[in-house]
Amino acid sequence: MKGFYSPIDQLAAHLPRIKGTGAEFMTELSKRPGYKPQEAQDRELQTLMALPKMERAQFLAVLKAKPAPKLNETVLTDNDNTYDDDNNAKYGEYTLPGGNNYREILLRMPHDEQRAKEFSDPASGHWDHANVLAHVRAKDRIGPNGEKILHLEEIQSDWHQKGRDKGYLPSDMPKQMAAAKLAYQRLKEQLEYAKSSSSAGERKLKGDMLLYQDPLIRQRVEASIAQDNNLIMDLMPQVMKAEAAYQDLEHKAKTGVPNAPFKKNWHELALKKMIHHAAANGYDSIAITPGAEQAKRYDLSKHINDLQYDPQTKTLTAWDHRGNKVINQSGVSEDQLPEYIGKEGSSKLLAKNQQDTSVKQLFDADLKVGGEGMKGFYDKIIPSFLNQFGKKYGAQVQPGSITEPGGEYVHFPGNFKADTTHAVHHFPITPEMREDVTKNGVPLYADGGEVQPAKRIARGGGVQPLLPIFKE
Repeated sequence: MKGFYSPIDQLAAHLPRIKGTGAEFMTELSKRPGYKPQEAQDRELQTLMALPKMERAQFLAVLKAKPAPKLNETVLTDNDNTYDDDNNAKYGEYTLPGGNNYREILLRMPHDEQRAKEFSDPASGHWDHANVLAHVRAKDRIGPNGEKILHLEEIQSDWHQKGRDKGYLPSDMPKQMAAAKLAYQRLKEQLEYAKSSSSAGERKLKGDMLLYQDPLIRQRVEASIAQDNNLIMDLMPQVMKAEAAYQDLEHKAKTGVPNAPFKKNWHELALKKMIHHAAANGYDSIAITPGAEQAKRYDLSKHINDLQYDPQTKTLTAWDHRGNKVINQSGVSEDQLPEYIGKEGSSKLLAKNQQDTSVKQLFDADLKVGGEGMKGFYDKIIPSFLNQFGKKYGAQVQPGSITEPGGEYVHFPGNFKADTTHAVHHFPITPEMREDVTKNGVPLYADGGEVQPAKRIARGGGVQPLLPIFKE
Protein backbone atom coordinates (compact mmCIF):
# COMPACT_ATOMS: atom_id res chain seq x y z
CA MET A 1 0.00 0.00 0.00
CA LYS A 2 1.46 3.31 -1.07
CA GLY A 3 1.38 6.32 1.22
CA PHE A 4 2.00 9.98 0.51
CA TYR A 5 4.45 11.38 -1.98
CA SER A 6 5.98 14.71 -2.96
CA PRO A 7 4.58 16.00 -6.28
CA ILE A 8 7.79 17.90 -7.06
CA ASP A 9 10.02 14.88 -6.44
CA GLN A 10 7.80 12.73 -8.63
CA LEU A 11 7.76 15.31 -11.44
CA ALA A 12 11.51 15.89 -11.22
CA ALA A 13 12.18 12.17 -11.73
CA HIS A 14 10.58 12.42 -15.18
CA LEU A 15 12.10 15.68 -16.43
CA PRO A 16 13.06 15.34 -20.13
CA ARG A 17 15.93 17.86 -19.87
CA ILE A 18 19.32 16.12 -19.92
CA LYS A 19 21.51 19.07 -18.95
CA GLY A 20 20.89 22.65 -17.85
CA THR A 21 21.30 25.34 -15.24
CA GLY A 22 19.33 25.31 -12.02
CA ALA A 23 17.08 28.03 -13.41
CA GLU A 24 16.38 25.98 -16.54
CA PHE A 25 15.55 22.84 -14.57
CA MET A 26 13.33 24.75 -12.11
CA THR A 27 11.53 26.65 -14.89
CA GLU A 28 10.81 23.42 -16.73
CA LEU A 29 9.71 21.76 -13.50
CA SER A 30 7.36 24.62 -12.56
CA LYS A 31 5.49 24.32 -15.86
CA ARG A 32 4.58 20.67 -15.42
CA PRO A 33 1.02 19.79 -14.27
CA GLY A 34 0.93 18.96 -10.58
CA TYR A 35 3.76 21.29 -9.57
CA LYS A 36 3.04 22.82 -6.15
CA PRO A 37 4.47 26.35 -5.63
CA GLN A 38 3.79 26.08 -1.90
CA GLU A 39 6.01 23.01 -1.71
CA ALA A 40 8.80 24.83 -3.53
CA GLN A 41 8.49 27.72 -1.11
CA ASP A 42 8.50 25.49 1.98
CA ARG A 43 11.57 23.63 0.72
CA GLU A 44 13.33 26.90 -0.27
CA LEU A 45 13.87 25.55 -3.77
CA GLN A 46 14.35 29.08 -5.11
CA THR A 47 18.00 28.69 -4.11
CA LEU A 48 18.37 26.07 -6.86
CA MET A 49 17.84 28.81 -9.46
CA ALA A 50 21.46 29.90 -9.00
CA LEU A 51 22.96 26.48 -9.79
CA PRO A 52 25.40 26.32 -12.73
CA LYS A 53 24.94 24.03 -15.72
CA MET A 54 24.91 20.38 -14.68
CA GLU A 55 23.64 16.93 -15.60
CA ARG A 56 20.10 15.95 -14.63
CA ALA A 57 21.42 13.42 -12.11
CA GLN A 58 23.37 16.19 -10.39
CA PHE A 59 20.30 18.40 -10.23
CA LEU A 60 18.21 15.57 -8.77
CA ALA A 61 20.90 15.00 -6.12
CA VAL A 62 20.78 18.67 -5.09
CA LEU A 63 16.96 18.52 -5.03
CA LYS A 64 17.09 15.42 -2.85
CA ALA A 65 19.32 17.30 -0.39
CA LYS A 66 16.40 19.71 0.17
CA PRO A 67 13.69 17.20 1.11
CA ALA A 68 10.10 18.10 1.85
CA PRO A 69 9.44 18.28 5.60
CA LYS A 70 8.30 15.07 7.22
CA LEU A 71 5.80 14.69 10.00
CA ASN A 72 5.63 12.30 12.90
CA GLU A 73 2.24 11.12 14.12
CA THR A 74 1.28 10.62 17.76
CA VAL A 75 -2.13 9.21 18.62
CA LEU A 76 -3.52 9.73 22.12
CA THR A 77 -6.29 7.30 23.04
CA ASP A 78 -8.80 6.73 25.84
CA ASN A 79 -7.64 3.23 26.81
CA ASP A 80 -7.05 2.97 30.56
CA ASN A 81 -3.82 1.02 30.30
CA THR A 82 -1.34 3.48 31.82
CA TYR A 83 -1.20 6.36 34.27
CA ASP A 84 1.03 8.66 32.28
CA ASP A 85 -0.83 11.99 32.51
CA ASP A 86 1.34 13.56 29.81
CA ASN A 87 -0.05 11.16 27.22
CA ASN A 88 -3.77 11.32 27.95
CA ALA A 89 -6.40 12.03 25.34
CA LYS A 90 -7.63 15.28 26.88
CA TYR A 91 -10.71 16.60 25.13
CA GLY A 92 -13.09 13.67 24.73
CA GLU A 93 -15.97 15.55 26.36
CA TYR A 94 -15.95 18.15 23.57
CA THR A 95 -17.54 15.82 21.04
CA LEU A 96 -21.00 14.90 19.87
CA PRO A 97 -22.56 12.09 21.95
CA GLY A 98 -22.01 8.46 21.04
CA GLY A 99 -19.33 6.86 18.93
CA ASN A 100 -16.26 5.00 20.15
CA ASN A 101 -12.48 4.81 19.80
CA TYR A 102 -12.03 8.51 20.52
CA ARG A 103 -8.47 9.65 19.77
CA GLU A 104 -6.42 12.79 19.31
CA ILE A 105 -4.10 12.59 16.31
CA LEU A 106 -1.13 14.96 16.57
CA LEU A 107 0.84 15.65 13.38
CA ARG A 108 4.21 16.81 14.66
CA MET A 109 7.29 18.35 13.10
CA PRO A 110 10.42 16.35 14.00
CA HIS A 111 12.94 17.94 16.35
CA ASP A 112 15.21 20.20 14.32
CA GLU A 113 18.48 21.43 15.78
CA GLN A 114 18.50 24.27 13.25
CA ARG A 115 15.13 25.59 14.36
CA ALA A 116 15.30 28.73 16.49
CA LYS A 117 13.18 27.02 19.14
CA GLU A 118 10.72 24.19 19.52
CA PHE A 119 7.06 25.14 19.37
CA SER A 120 5.06 24.53 22.50
CA ASP A 121 2.43 26.70 24.09
CA PRO A 122 2.40 26.19 27.86
CA ALA A 123 -0.10 29.04 28.30
CA SER A 124 -2.80 27.09 26.49
CA GLY A 125 -1.90 23.71 27.94
CA HIS A 126 -3.48 21.99 24.93
CA TRP A 127 -0.85 19.30 24.48
CA ASP A 128 2.07 17.90 26.42
CA HIS A 129 4.00 17.40 23.18
CA ALA A 130 6.10 19.96 21.31
CA ASN A 131 5.96 20.79 17.60
CA VAL A 132 2.31 19.85 17.01
CA LEU A 133 1.77 21.31 13.56
CA ALA A 134 -1.88 20.24 13.34
CA HIS A 135 -4.22 17.97 15.21
CA VAL A 136 -7.38 16.02 14.50
CA ARG A 137 -9.86 14.80 17.11
CA ALA A 138 -11.77 11.80 15.82
CA LYS A 139 -14.21 9.01 16.67
CA ASP A 140 -15.56 5.91 14.97
CA ARG A 141 -19.29 5.58 14.36
CA ILE A 142 -21.65 3.07 12.78
CA GLY A 143 -24.26 4.29 10.29
CA PRO A 144 -27.90 3.11 10.16
CA ASN A 145 -27.01 0.41 7.64
CA GLY A 146 -23.83 -0.71 9.36
CA GLU A 147 -21.54 1.71 7.52
CA LYS A 148 -18.19 2.41 9.13
CA ILE A 149 -17.83 6.18 9.61
CA LEU A 150 -14.71 8.14 10.54
CA HIS A 151 -16.06 11.16 12.41
CA LEU A 152 -13.72 14.18 12.50
CA GLU A 153 -14.77 16.25 15.50
CA GLU A 154 -12.09 18.92 15.09
CA ILE A 155 -9.23 19.90 12.79
CA GLN A 156 -6.92 22.64 14.01
CA SER A 157 -3.41 24.08 13.84
CA ASP A 158 -2.49 25.96 17.03
CA TRP A 159 0.97 26.53 15.52
CA HIS A 160 -0.22 28.35 12.43
CA GLN A 161 -3.01 30.17 14.22
CA LYS A 162 -0.49 31.62 16.63
CA GLY A 163 1.92 32.30 13.78
CA ARG A 164 -0.79 34.21 11.97
CA ASP A 165 -1.57 36.26 15.06
CA LYS A 166 1.93 36.75 16.51
CA GLY A 167 4.15 36.40 13.47
CA TYR A 168 6.77 33.85 12.54
CA LEU A 169 10.41 33.89 13.54
CA PRO A 170 12.82 34.20 10.60
CA SER A 171 15.15 31.25 10.12
CA ASP A 172 18.16 33.44 10.84
CA MET A 173 16.72 34.81 14.10
CA PRO A 174 19.78 33.81 16.18
CA LYS A 175 22.06 35.63 13.72
CA GLN A 176 19.82 38.70 13.79
CA MET A 177 19.87 38.77 17.58
CA ALA A 178 23.65 38.32 17.71
CA ALA A 179 24.15 41.15 15.20
CA ALA A 180 21.72 43.47 17.03
CA LYS A 181 23.40 42.74 20.37
CA LEU A 182 26.87 43.39 18.94
CA ALA A 183 25.74 46.68 17.32
CA TYR A 184 24.21 47.80 20.63
CA GLN A 185 27.32 46.84 22.63
CA ARG A 186 29.71 48.64 20.25
CA LEU A 187 27.67 51.84 20.26
CA LYS A 188 27.38 51.65 24.04
CA GLU A 189 31.17 51.21 24.34
CA GLN A 190 31.74 54.26 22.11
CA LEU A 191 29.32 56.27 24.24
CA GLU A 192 31.01 55.19 27.49
CA TYR A 193 34.44 56.06 26.03
CA ALA A 194 33.22 59.53 24.96
CA LYS A 195 31.73 60.12 28.42
CA SER A 196 34.97 59.00 30.09
CA SER A 197 37.07 61.20 27.81
CA SER A 198 34.84 64.23 28.47
CA SER A 199 34.98 63.66 32.24
CA ALA A 200 38.76 63.32 32.11
CA GLY A 201 39.01 66.63 30.25
CA GLU A 202 36.77 68.34 32.79
CA ARG A 203 38.94 67.08 35.65
CA LYS A 204 42.06 68.29 33.86
CA LEU A 205 40.60 71.77 33.45
CA LYS A 206 39.89 71.96 37.14
CA GLY A 207 43.10 70.44 38.49
CA ASP A 208 45.96 71.18 36.10
CA MET A 209 47.55 74.56 36.92
CA LEU A 210 49.58 74.48 33.66
CA LEU A 211 46.36 75.02 31.75
CA TYR A 212 45.95 78.39 33.42
CA GLN A 213 49.51 79.36 32.39
CA ASP A 214 49.19 78.23 28.74
CA PRO A 215 45.98 79.43 27.01
CA LEU A 216 46.72 77.36 23.87
CA ILE A 217 46.80 74.09 25.83
CA ARG A 218 43.61 75.07 27.66
CA GLN A 219 41.95 75.87 24.33
CA ARG A 220 42.87 72.43 22.93
CA VAL A 221 41.47 70.67 26.03
CA GLU A 222 38.24 72.65 25.83
CA ALA A 223 37.94 71.81 22.12
CA SER A 224 38.47 68.12 22.90
CA ILE A 225 35.75 68.24 25.60
CA ALA A 226 33.37 69.94 23.18
CA GLN A 227 34.09 67.26 20.58
CA ASP A 228 33.43 64.50 23.13
CA ASN A 229 30.18 66.16 24.22
CA ASN A 230 29.02 66.47 20.61
CA LEU A 231 29.80 62.80 20.09
CA ILE A 232 27.87 61.93 23.24
CA MET A 233 24.82 63.84 21.97
CA ASP A 234 25.14 62.03 18.65
CA LEU A 235 25.60 58.56 20.15
CA MET A 236 22.90 58.68 22.84
CA PRO A 237 19.92 58.34 20.45
CA GLN A 238 21.82 55.70 18.44
CA VAL A 239 22.41 53.64 21.59
CA MET A 240 18.75 53.96 22.62
CA LYS A 241 17.60 52.91 19.13
CA ALA A 242 20.01 49.96 19.02
CA GLU A 243 18.94 48.82 22.50
CA ALA A 244 15.26 49.03 21.52
CA ALA A 245 15.95 47.03 18.35
CA TYR A 246 17.70 44.30 20.33
CA GLN A 247 14.95 44.22 22.97
CA ASP A 248 12.34 43.99 20.22
CA LEU A 249 14.10 40.94 18.77
CA GLU A 250 14.32 39.42 22.26
CA HIS A 251 10.57 39.87 22.69
CA LYS A 252 9.86 38.35 19.27
CA ALA A 253 12.10 35.39 20.07
CA LYS A 254 10.06 34.73 23.23
CA THR A 255 6.57 35.31 21.83
CA GLY A 256 6.97 34.52 18.13
CA VAL A 257 6.44 31.16 16.51
CA PRO A 258 9.18 29.22 14.71
CA ASN A 259 8.75 29.27 10.97
CA ALA A 260 7.04 26.14 9.64
CA PRO A 261 5.71 24.78 6.36
CA PHE A 262 2.07 24.41 5.35
CA LYS A 263 1.03 27.90 6.48
CA LYS A 264 -1.85 28.05 4.00
CA ASN A 265 -2.62 24.37 3.46
CA TRP A 266 -2.20 22.68 6.84
CA HIS A 267 -5.88 21.70 6.76
CA GLU A 268 -5.33 19.96 3.42
CA LEU A 269 -2.47 18.01 4.95
CA ALA A 270 -4.67 16.87 7.83
CA LEU A 271 -7.64 16.03 5.60
CA LYS A 272 -5.53 14.06 3.11
CA LYS A 273 -4.02 12.16 6.01
CA MET A 274 -7.50 11.26 7.25
CA ILE A 275 -8.76 10.36 3.75
CA HIS A 276 -5.81 7.99 3.35
CA HIS A 277 -6.49 6.54 6.81
CA ALA A 278 -10.18 6.06 5.99
CA ALA A 279 -9.46 4.44 2.62
CA ALA A 280 -6.81 2.11 4.02
CA ASN A 281 -8.84 1.02 7.04
CA GLY A 282 -12.18 0.18 5.50
CA TYR A 283 -14.21 3.27 6.39
CA ASP A 284 -17.19 3.94 4.13
CA SER A 285 -17.31 7.68 4.72
CA ILE A 286 -16.00 10.63 6.68
CA ALA A 287 -18.23 12.86 8.81
CA ILE A 288 -17.25 16.37 9.93
CA THR A 289 -18.83 18.28 12.80
CA PRO A 290 -20.28 21.49 11.24
CA GLY A 291 -19.61 25.10 12.18
CA ALA A 292 -22.81 25.70 14.14
CA GLU A 293 -22.00 22.86 16.52
CA GLN A 294 -18.39 24.04 16.80
CA ALA A 295 -19.56 27.56 17.70
CA LYS A 296 -21.95 26.16 20.31
CA ARG A 297 -19.21 23.94 21.74
CA TYR A 298 -16.81 26.83 22.31
CA ASP A 299 -19.32 29.38 23.57
CA LEU A 300 -17.77 30.85 26.75
CA SER A 301 -21.13 31.12 28.47
CA LYS A 302 -21.50 27.33 28.45
CA HIS A 303 -18.33 26.87 30.48
CA ILE A 304 -17.98 29.90 32.76
CA ASN A 305 -20.33 32.31 34.54
CA ASP A 306 -17.97 35.07 35.68
CA LEU A 307 -14.78 36.29 34.02
CA GLN A 308 -12.52 39.02 35.43
CA TYR A 309 -9.28 40.62 34.27
CA ASP A 310 -7.16 43.05 36.28
CA PRO A 311 -5.00 45.16 33.90
CA GLN A 312 -2.79 46.28 36.78
CA THR A 313 -1.76 42.84 38.02
CA LYS A 314 -2.46 41.15 34.67
CA THR A 315 -4.51 38.51 36.47
CA LEU A 316 -7.22 36.55 34.67
CA THR A 317 -9.82 34.78 36.83
CA ALA A 318 -12.91 32.79 35.89
CA TRP A 319 -15.59 30.82 37.75
CA ASP A 320 -17.88 28.16 36.34
CA HIS A 321 -21.64 27.91 36.92
CA ARG A 322 -21.08 26.06 40.19
CA GLY A 323 -18.82 28.76 41.58
CA ASN A 324 -15.60 26.79 41.06
CA LYS A 325 -12.56 28.84 40.10
CA VAL A 326 -11.47 27.38 36.75
CA ILE A 327 -8.93 30.03 35.71
CA ASN A 328 -6.59 31.83 38.08
CA GLN A 329 -3.64 32.98 36.02
CA SER A 330 -1.33 35.91 36.71
CA GLY A 331 1.07 37.55 34.28
CA VAL A 332 -1.39 37.43 31.39
CA SER A 333 -0.80 40.37 29.05
CA GLU A 334 -3.64 41.73 26.94
CA ASP A 335 -2.24 40.18 23.77
CA GLN A 336 -2.17 36.78 25.53
CA LEU A 337 -5.86 36.82 26.46
CA PRO A 338 -7.01 35.15 23.21
CA GLU A 339 -4.97 32.09 24.17
CA TYR A 340 -7.29 31.64 27.16
CA ILE A 341 -10.68 32.97 26.06
CA GLY A 342 -10.49 33.48 22.29
CA LYS A 343 -10.38 36.61 20.18
CA GLU A 344 -14.04 37.49 20.46
CA GLY A 345 -14.08 37.07 24.23
CA SER A 346 -10.87 39.08 24.59
CA SER A 347 -12.17 41.97 22.50
CA LYS A 348 -15.41 42.10 24.45
CA LEU A 349 -13.60 41.92 27.81
CA LEU A 350 -11.08 44.66 26.96
CA ALA A 351 -13.88 46.92 25.74
CA LYS A 352 -15.17 47.12 29.31
CA ASN A 353 -14.14 50.20 31.35
CA GLN A 354 -11.89 51.53 28.62
CA GLN A 355 -11.57 54.91 30.33
CA ASP A 356 -10.04 53.53 33.52
CA THR A 357 -7.79 50.77 34.77
CA SER A 358 -10.29 49.02 37.02
CA VAL A 359 -11.02 45.30 36.83
CA LYS A 360 -12.85 44.31 33.65
CA GLN A 361 -15.64 41.77 33.94
CA LEU A 362 -17.93 39.69 31.76
CA PHE A 363 -20.82 38.06 33.58
CA ASP A 364 -23.55 35.62 32.64
CA ALA A 365 -25.13 36.65 29.30
CA ASP A 366 -22.14 38.87 28.40
CA LEU A 367 -20.11 35.67 28.01
CA LYS A 368 -22.11 34.43 25.05
CA VAL A 369 -19.16 34.61 22.66
CA GLY A 370 -16.70 32.35 20.95
CA GLY A 371 -16.31 30.16 17.89
CA GLU A 372 -18.28 32.12 15.29
CA GLY A 373 -15.29 32.23 12.94
CA MET A 374 -15.24 28.43 12.79
CA LYS A 375 -18.43 28.38 10.72
CA GLY A 376 -16.53 29.61 7.68
CA PHE A 377 -13.80 27.04 8.24
CA TYR A 378 -15.97 23.97 8.86
CA ASP A 379 -18.83 24.87 6.50
CA LYS A 380 -16.89 26.39 3.58
CA ILE A 381 -13.12 25.82 3.60
CA ILE A 382 -13.17 22.12 4.54
CA PRO A 383 -16.09 21.15 2.24
CA SER A 384 -14.51 23.11 -0.61
CA PHE A 385 -11.26 21.17 -0.39
CA LEU A 386 -13.03 17.81 -0.02
CA ASN A 387 -15.13 18.58 -3.10
CA GLN A 388 -11.99 19.43 -5.03
CA PHE A 389 -10.28 16.23 -3.89
CA GLY A 390 -13.32 14.03 -4.51
CA LYS A 391 -14.35 15.43 -7.89
CA LYS A 392 -12.53 12.85 -10.02
CA TYR A 393 -13.98 10.05 -7.91
CA GLY A 394 -17.56 11.31 -8.04
CA ALA A 395 -17.49 12.11 -4.33
CA GLN A 396 -18.88 15.38 -2.97
CA VAL A 397 -19.76 16.67 0.48
CA GLN A 398 -23.44 16.21 1.30
CA PRO A 399 -25.62 17.06 4.31
CA GLY A 400 -25.64 14.12 6.68
CA SER A 401 -26.52 13.21 10.23
CA ILE A 402 -25.53 11.01 13.11
CA THR A 403 -27.92 9.64 15.69
CA GLU A 404 -27.52 9.76 19.45
CA PRO A 405 -29.40 6.68 20.66
CA GLY A 406 -32.18 7.27 23.14
CA GLY A 407 -33.19 4.89 25.90
CA GLU A 408 -34.80 4.58 29.29
CA TYR A 409 -34.09 7.27 31.85
CA VAL A 410 -32.27 5.70 34.77
CA HIS A 411 -34.08 7.73 37.44
CA PHE A 412 -37.50 7.50 35.85
CA PRO A 413 -38.38 3.91 34.93
CA GLY A 414 -40.85 3.77 32.11
CA ASN A 415 -39.78 7.14 30.65
CA PHE A 416 -37.80 6.89 27.45
CA LYS A 417 -35.55 9.44 25.79
CA ALA A 418 -36.03 9.66 22.04
CA ASP A 419 -33.15 9.35 19.62
CA THR A 420 -31.44 12.67 18.89
CA THR A 421 -30.15 13.53 15.44
CA HIS A 422 -27.12 15.79 14.90
CA ALA A 423 -26.27 17.35 11.53
CA VAL A 424 -22.83 16.66 10.04
CA HIS A 425 -21.08 17.07 6.71
CA HIS A 426 -20.81 13.71 4.93
CA PHE A 427 -18.03 12.73 2.50
CA PRO A 428 -18.14 9.24 0.94
CA ILE A 429 -15.07 7.07 0.36
CA THR A 430 -15.97 5.66 -3.04
CA PRO A 431 -14.50 2.38 -4.37
CA GLU A 432 -12.58 4.36 -7.01
CA MET A 433 -11.10 6.64 -4.37
CA ARG A 434 -10.16 3.75 -2.11
CA GLU A 435 -8.36 1.88 -4.89
CA ASP A 436 -6.48 4.94 -6.16
CA VAL A 437 -5.46 6.24 -2.74
CA THR A 438 -4.24 2.89 -1.44
CA LYS A 439 -2.58 1.79 -4.68
CA ASN A 440 -1.05 5.03 -5.98
CA GLY A 441 -0.85 7.13 -2.82
CA VAL A 442 -1.90 10.71 -2.23
CA PRO A 443 -0.06 13.75 -3.66
CA LEU A 444 0.49 15.13 -0.20
CA TYR A 445 3.67 17.12 -0.66
CA ALA A 446 3.23 18.41 2.88
CA ASP A 447 4.85 15.41 4.53
CA GLY A 448 7.40 14.74 1.83
CA GLY A 449 6.76 11.03 1.77
CA GLU A 450 5.42 8.71 4.40
CA VAL A 451 4.02 10.15 7.57
CA GLN A 452 5.96 8.23 10.19
CA PRO A 453 4.04 5.30 11.71
CA ALA A 454 1.72 6.37 14.46
CA LYS A 455 2.82 6.01 18.04
CA ARG A 456 -0.32 5.10 19.93
CA ILE A 457 -0.35 6.21 23.55
CA ALA A 458 -3.02 4.92 25.89
CA ARG A 459 -4.75 7.17 28.35
CA GLY A 460 -4.25 6.80 32.06
CA GLY A 461 -5.55 9.10 34.78
CA GLY A 462 -5.33 12.86 34.66
CA VAL A 463 -7.59 15.82 35.14
CA GLN A 464 -9.95 16.73 32.32
CA PRO A 465 -9.50 20.39 31.26
CA LEU A 466 -12.35 22.57 32.50
CA LEU A 467 -12.27 24.75 29.41
CA PRO A 468 -12.05 23.72 25.74
CA ILE A 469 -9.52 24.92 23.20
CA PHE A 470 -10.93 28.38 22.50
CA LYS A 471 -10.27 29.74 19.03
CA GLU A 472 -11.97 31.34 16.09
